[in-house]
Amino acid sequence: MKANQHQKKRSHKNKYLNPKKLKKVLFIIPPYSNGCTYHRLEIPMHTMQGIEKHVTTILDGVTDEQLKSIDMVYFQGSNGIVDVKKQVKRLKALGMPYIVDIDDYWILNKEHLLKKGYSKHTRQKKLLMENATFVTTTTPQLATEIKKFNKKVEVCVNAIDSTQPQFEIRKRNSDEFVFGWIGGIHHYIDIKILEDYFTLMNDMPLLIGGVDNHPVWDLITAWSSCNGTKKNYYPIKATNVYSYGFMYDLLDVALIPLAKNKFNSFKSELKMVEAGMKKKAVIVSDVQPYTNLITGKNCLSASNGDEFYRKMRFLQNNKEYANELAENLYEDVQKKYSLAEANKRRIQIINSI
Repeated sequence: MKANQHQKKRSHKNKYLNPKKLKKVLFIIPPYSNGCTYHRLEIPMHTMQGIEKHVTTILDGVTDEQLKSIDMVYFQGSNGIVDVKKQVKRLKALGMPYIVDIDDYWILNKEHLLKKGYSKHTRQKKLLMENATFVTTTTPQLATEIKKFNKKVEVCVNAIDSTQPQFEIRKRNSDEFVFGWIGGIHHYIDIKILEDYFTLMNDMPLLIGGVDNHPVWDLITAWSSCNGTKKNYYPIKATNVYSYGFMYDLLDVALIPLAKNKFNSFKSELKMVEAGMKKKAVIVSDVQPYTNLITGKNCLSASNGDEFYRKMRFLQNNKEYANELAENLYEDVQKKYSLAEANKRRIQIINSI
């Protein structure tokens, strides 16, 4: 009896030593993670401490009895959920708390390639937010919008796990000073900012990362390669979320154009954070969300294609300054976009439920 009393007392001092005290969290992570689940749930989950982790690929396949054995469910958007309405209703009926992560605005801009038929996803995201026990998100701006549906929302910034091989820093051993853009077809409207200036960049080494078989990619590569005439042109094929970071090893300056519209303003600073973690200089559009991170010392910012081009020329002639920007951005990202700090907030939310 005395030993048991002593054990209870010791456990009270450090509750994380007692497995019975840990919250049991079921994470819904699909077998093929996209960028959202990778950065917002999968990697954070692997580095979280002080909880009992359970993982499944699809919520619809979990039985009621299995759900009753855990304390809460955590998922990213509707990833890993087939019938959103049915699953929200089931969780509510079981009295099962859930946390949903929302990393994008739920109303697309009119030029977005997914705009047609997206209203279903808009309704699903609203339903998930309205009924969630808690919502996690990426920026204060998006949190303000989410509060219209659910007051219990917390910002957990998009952060990079620097121990992942793809985000380790590697020194470039090349005489070429390479500019690069890494993206996908849904950033078509963003890279279009540079469309009229690619011919002026014909002598600049240029990397385009994420190339895939799609008519939109055909258009982007036609622009950026000057219709196939550019010699120092490096198209890099698309890869998965576990490898795309290696593309940064092949460039010196990351180009991050972003069109100014409401949908984009609620995105996160992730592209700038990625480049910063890889110690790359950045030229970025001077718009939200990047204004959350932009300072006068950690990047060059541009308001249009002409400014992008002129600042590329400037860095091409001032490579040491590019290195200085890269170092400053790296320091800022380390301080402001720490995965450990973001996870502390996640754990606080979990333990508050």
